[in-house]
Amino acid sequence: MQIDFGEKNTFKDEETRRLGVSKKNRSIVILAISLVLVYIYSVFFTVNLYGNNLSLAWYLQIVSRKIQDFSNFILSRGATNGIHFTIFRHMIVVLVGAALAGCGAVYQGLFRNAMAGPSTLGVQAGGLLGGMLYVYFFTDSSSISIKYSELQAAYQEMDVFHRNMQGICILVGCFVGIILVAGISKMASRGKLSTLPLILTGFLFSSLINSVAGLMQYYMVLTNPGDLRSNAMRSLMMGTFDNTFTLEHLLLVGMPILVCLSVLLSLRSKINVLVFGDDEALSMGMRVNLFHNILLTVCTIMVAVTISFCGQIGFIGLIIPHIGRLLVGPDYRVLLPTSMILGGIVMLLVYSFAISVGYGSNINLATSLISGTLFIIFLITYRRKRNADWA
Repeated sequence: MQIDFGEKNTFKDEETRRLGVSKKNRSIVILAISLVLVYIYSVFFTVNLYGNNLSLAWYLQIVSRKIQDFSNFILSRGATNGIHFTIFRHMIVVLVGAALAGCGAVYQGLFRNAMAGPSTLGVQAGGLLGGMLYVYFFTDSSSISIKYSELQAAYQEMDVFHRNMQGICILVGCFVGIILVAGISKMASRGKLSTLPLILTGFLFSSLINSVAGLMQYYMVLTNPGDLRSNAMRSLMMGTFDNTFTLEHLLLVGMPILVCLSVLLSLRSKINVLVFGDDEALSMGMRVNLFHNILLTVCTIMVAVTISFCGQIGFIGLIIPHIGRLLVGPDYRVLLPTSMILGGIVMLLVYSFAISVGYGSNINLATSLISGTLFIIFLITYRRKRNADWA
């Protein structure tokens, strides 16, 4: 059977396409294995080096004790020294990193903007404001300082609405933030959602809210230095995983995040169409407004969950999707799961670094330092390759 030159090229292109897809799938598998390895390292081999007499024997003793505690926890014998709290907390760290990175990838696709993310579109800033207003108006210093057993008893006496009132305030703040930023940028662009006004409005809104939050905290410290509400506000601003360590916390954080991530993964092929613009998507028969609203709602819920339990954590949702594009390309069928796994890996590494240097209660500082450095490197690389064309 004779095969002409054109048919050979067709078969070659098909083979290249299949090999390309398989390579991307292998990349996801490799990243998933890397996530498991980084998780094991973070749980068992990360120790607080700050203020300790460093030696190899001391480090190996701590690591061996962690492994023994884990064995006791699995076999239900002997003292565990709270190793299960460490396991649950690091799972939450992975989920938060995946949620923020997934949201960042979706925001960048929907708004067709390389600088879009939870921290640059006003989503986190709005949630921060909602959380701080709740702390200021609906809590008092005495309720924050009571014992855990008393707090648990008071928590059980509340109805569902009052139990989740802070989360509701943060969720409302997240929606208000992104609606305000998108609305103001449309007004500045005469009804169109343009890149430059969107990013400028998001940065200005986030800066304004952070300034207001800082002034609120300063006012409380100035008028009443013993008011513990300022510590609660500080946790929201700086980001911390100190308040997430039980199985209940894992379920409260994990269930909504996993549901939302599943929704995003099921719609990732639709995002590929939306990236080309609303007109192209409409011409292909897509219900653009419906998918826009679904994706924005799902992402905003995830950001609200992370702020409710862990405070404001920046840069993860901005830089991780770009690293994912460098690894697997712009196809959201592969990019979205890659960004989620990468977000979990980077969040674990950042948290391990913060724990090692004694900054475990200031995660936002660590993410800003590490991810900011990575983003500068990305900007320089992108400028050389693409002539700084962000459109």
